[in-house]
Amino acid sequence: PTLISINETRFATEGNISLITGKAKSKKTFLNSSIAAAAISNESILGFSNNNKKLKVTYFDTEQSNYDSYKVLERIYKMSNNDIKESISYFMLKELSPEERLKEIESVIFDDYFKENQIIVIDGVRDLLYDFNSPEESLKLVTKLMKWSSSLNKHIITVLHQNKGNEFARGHLGTELMNIEQVEKLIDTA
Repeated sequence: PTLISINETRFATEGNISLITGKAKSKKTFLNSSIAAAAISNESILGFSNNNKKLKVTYFDTEQSNYDSYKVLERIYKMSNNDIKESISYFMLKELSPEERLKEIESVIFDDYFKENQIIVIDGVRDLLYDFNSPEESLKLVTKLMKWSSSLNKHIITVLHQNKGNEFARGHLGTELMNIEQVEKLIDTA
């Protein structure tokens, strides 16, 4: 089932993972804010729509300062015309190590309190590992993300910077996440 559409085209579906990429400072967090706002809103936001199913969002930010995280959350509420605190759960993980971030995310998404949150945003998936160029570490993380999305039947939106010299997502992590995207595109067109 489609959780979020963009211009009436499937975007976020249950049990799958999305990857948002872009150069540094290219407004990836703004895009995530728009998607999160559309999920909790009754209105279409930048073409994103929750298909008249008010969703709940769990948002993990691994990069922003406390002040900037607050501004992101404030923007989501403003864009959605929704200040219902139960609609979105926002976690700031910047100060944690990669393994602590991963443990915190896993603890939250498997907690019964958050079981109704159908959308999980990980803004800064690169920060869940030490070396995004490590094939072993990258495959291990992507396998975990696939397991989470499938076992919880939720949609996970990940964010990863592009390489400085080209348009590809960064490192082995980007390659592994792009492989998921290609498989999902094939399934969607079948």
